[in-house]
Amino acid sequence: MLFVVSGFFKAGVEDKLGSLRMAFSDHLMQTSPRIHLGGPLHDKRGAHVGVFFVVEGVGYDQAREMIADSAYTKAGLYDRVEVNSVKLEIGHLV
Repeated sequence: MLFVVSGFFKAGVEDKLGSLRMAFSDHLMQTSPRIHLGGPLHDKRGAHVGVFFVVEGVGYDQAREMIADSAYTKAGLYDRVEVNSVKLEIGHLV
């Protein structure tokens, strides 16, 4: 199954992101199964408002744990986290 995991930041945390970015990325790069794609989320003004990643071959709980164990979560930066299953109808993942 495919899941999209999204974390949306609380207002005013942008100044804390830089010091945690490497730890956040390192954590996700070390998780198994492999993340197919992911990156920052930006609003229409270009402000960094969150992150997302797409992961396959996990259950809902494991997908949630992948973000729960991250540096951004441990620092309390998220306003909310969403985990949603996805069924691809257009395009494909390699």
